[in-house]
Amino acid sequence: MKVAILTPYSLKDKKGGVEIANQYLEKIFKDVDYIYFNSEKQCISQSIIKRVFYEEYMSFVIGKTFIDKHKNKKYDLVISNGMFGWYLALNRVKVNRINIYHGTYTGYTIATTEKKKIGYFINRYVHGFFERLSGQNCKVITVSEFNKKLLKEYYKLESNVINLPVDPNNFPIIKKENARKALGIDRQRKYFLFVGRIEESKGSKTLEELIENYPNYHYIIIGEGTLNKEYKNTEIINKINNNNIYLYYNAVDGVIIPSKFESASLVALEAMVCGTPIIMNETGYAKEIKNAFPSFVTNSNNFLRDFSEFSRNTDCFDRQKIRNWVNSHFSLDSYIKKWSHIRDSNGRD
Repeated sequence: MKVAILTPYSLKDKKGGVEIANQYLEKIFKDVDYIYFNSEKQCISQSIIKRVFYEEYMSFVIGKTFIDKHKNKKYDLVISNGMFGWYLALNRVKVNRINIYHGTYTGYTIATTEKKKIGYFINRYVHGFFERLSGQNCKVITVSEFNKKLLKEYYKLESNVINLPVDPNNFPIIKKENARKALGIDRQRKYFLFVGRIEESKGSKTLEELIENYPNYHYIIIGEGTLNKEYKNTEIINKINNNNIYLYYNAVDGVIIPSKFESASLVALEAMVCGTPIIMNETGYAKEIKNAFPSFVTNSNNFLRDFSEFSRNTDCFDRQKIRNWVNSHFSLDSYIKKWSHIRDSNGRD
């Protein structure tokens, strides 16, 4: 079975949730060709038009590349991510097609952008149009019940949910003191971890408010960007070896996820499979998590207040219970089983 995956970036360029999912799909489908935008070869001018519609342009180039390849290679199935299937949908390419939505521009924009900004219009109505077009006349898969609801509400698309998995072998539970020793951090202090880009959509304002309002705690931030000012109780690590991130999850007392929008939230799953409690906004997998661990979920208005109680009670949670819950609801085995069924039906079911 010859499969093409249409995706914005190669694993060398980026390794986010989409790229991690692509790796899993490659193992399931075996004979896979990645078709992605090569920024070095497929250069793009710096005109305002092309900068604004960069992703539409990328997906146009990738779609055209696939059509050219398909004339000779004859793929059995093509899997596109986000808006990267719009050119195929527009051209009604004769091939079994699946479009995966790891999020929605419309949902993200409504949650993170002021209506009076030009970016609100472009993201919601222009990017959203191409995203919606990608899901026409094909099987639609999304990564959470939260995102399924958004696809139905904003794009009128019906979708099947296959939760993103977390591989417990990559995130073992180890004793907190051993993790701290390995990282060379103080064994007596109380630490909280933030993982992600330091930007407003990820809740950077809330993060700084926590740092200022709870100065007795220490904070580790792993991600690109800077805070508005320096804090003595905060360490920013712009980049680490992904193979070592489990040490940080195990070393801290809790993980902070104040994002305004997440379609899923792999950080939540990765932290919890290490047995570490989290506190997050009502987005992504929050609904599933809240059913099992109510104190792990809050909202933007009450984040600071609820963090107070959460931070005092981090040692009260059963780490193994947290890990077991993730393994039972977001297992790699379940993910492989569901995608294998799609593979065996050639993407029709």
